[in-house]
Amino acid sequence: MPTERWMTAAGMGLVAFALMLSGCSPRTAASLELVGRDVRSRVPEQLAALLPDDVVLCLDEERQDGEYRLWILRGPGRERLRFPASLRGLESHRRPTSALTNLLAARLPSLTARSPSESHCRFTHWRLPDGAEIQIREVVLEAEWFASVERVAM
Repeated sequence: MPTERWMTAAGMGLVAFALMLSGCSPRTAASLELVGRDVRSRVPEQLAALLPDDVVLCLDEERQDGEYRLWILRGPGRERLRFPASLRGLESHRRPTSALTNLLAARLPSLTARSPSESHCRFTHWRLPDGAEIQIREVVLEAEWFASVERVAM
């Protein structure tokens, strides 16, 4: 018959496993629903200036060494971000929607039932003053805009 100690350990293991499956790791990730100033305080300044007021931060995940960070954002409507030409090395490309929808499904499984409104996502990247690169993938799923934002140290 299982002991109370064994049952407690098994329960804690199940909770940790559920958090891992949801894309939330206790040491480096947070599954969130932040808006406004709370969003802007977590992203690089150049990106914060581009975000609309109604954007929601759904995920904030950082690798332990600090060399990589991922944010997942969403907002109402079909409007994509607007980028000023002054961003260092700014480039934009079209990619298959799967470049973002697969990431959303892995990190935020509750979004898998939504359908892309377009056959492509927009991939935009530029360099920050510290040399790191910001990479943004944007897609519209039904009537909501989603973006993955990655900060990659170079």
